[in-house]
Amino acid sequence: MRKLCLSIAAFFFLSACVTSQNYLYVPPQSAEGRQCVESCKQAQDACIAQEEKILADCEKRYRFDQRLYGDCSYAHGSAIEATCISPQVCAPPNTIKCKNDFNACYAACGGEVIPE
Repeated sequence: MRKLCLSIAAFFFLSACVTSQNYLYVPPQSAEGRQCVESCKQAQDACIAQEEKILADCEKRYRFDQRLYGDCSYAHGSAIEATCISPQVCAPPNTIKCKNDFNACYAACGGEVIPE
C-alpha cells in the first residue's frame, strides 16, 4: 500500500510540472485550406477521444486490479509485500501529441501556428 501511495504522489508531482503551450492560429486564405483545417480538427478530436478511451480502459483495469490487490492483502496479511502486486497508476491522456499533430496539419493546410 505504501508503494501505491508513493506512486500516486510522484504522479501528481510530475503532472504539475507539465505546462500547456498556447498558440495563435492564422487561418489559411483559400477555401481549400480552410476545408483542410476542418479535417485537422476532426483528426484532433479523434485523437483526443482515443486518448480518453485509453485512460478510461486503464482506470477500469486499475479498479479491477485494486480489488484483486485488496483480496490478496486480506488473504496474505503480513506477507503482502512478497505476494501481492499493487496496481499501476494510469498516466494522463497524451493530448500534447494530439495538439502537436493538429499544429503540423494546420500549417500543412496553409495556416500559420504562432506560439504565444
